[in-house]
Amino acid sequence: MPDQQEFEEVRAPQEIARLLDCLSGPQGAALAWEEGNGTPTPVLLMEIAPGESITLDITAVEGLHRQLKQGKSFRLVGYCDGMITRTPAITAADG
Repeated sequence: MPDQQEFEEVRAPQEIARLLDCLSGPQGAALAWEEGNGTPTPVLLMEIAPGESITLDITAVEGLHRQLKQGKSFRLVGYCDGMITRTPAITAADG
């Protein structure tokens, strides 16, 4: 996915929920490190509580848990309605 693009910020709770739901759909989502190194890694969105938390299934990717525990910032990226969608920068919390 392209690194440098202009993105429109979405603030409406219903639209945020719709976009997160889209990322949890068949096209899925990928985890992209905020520092921009490497190719985004596919992840599954398991539970979504907009404004509160997102639970990811990262079991298919060896070593990803270790990087998340180190507090590295990341974004969830994917396609929704034919456009690239990404979250603001996120850090993991143990759950």
